[in-house]
Amino acid sequence: MTREEMLEMGKEMVQIADMDGIFFIYYQDEPVGVTVALPDIGPLLKRLNGKIGLRGIFRFLFYKREIRGARVLAMGFKKTHQRLGLPIVACEHLMKVWERKTLEYIEVGWNLEDNHDIIKIEMEFGARIHKRYRIFRKDIVT
Repeated sequence: MTREEMLEMGKEMVQIADMDGIFFIYYQDEPVGVTVALPDIGPLLKRLNGKIGLRGIFRFLFYKREIRGARVLAMGFKKTHQRLGLPIVACEHLMKVWERKTLEYIEVGWNLEDNHDIIKIEMEFGARIHKRYRIFRKDIVT
């Protein structure tokens, strides 16, 4: 993504973001990790037929209380700090935040299936594999 695309996406995400789900983790006053988790607005978008628009904004605000889950879009740590247990700290924080909000589920997709360390941590927090997405590559000779 270009810088401009990332800034535009950020502007859009702020409208739905729960700021408790977006945070940096610091170690000795240095940012070493980031987590971005957002409310799962998929069911609301389905209710709105995928169209927000002006009328949709009001309907979105009205139905916002029906959000039952969240999605962890990104969780990453500097390579030098990955073995300090910081993903456990991030997961624990998210669990406490969403316990207060009484969410029914948290989707932690978009993990590479060979990222065994993070999958193990997620499983210890009660996650289960629900779907598996794969990307296949084949060169096309023209």
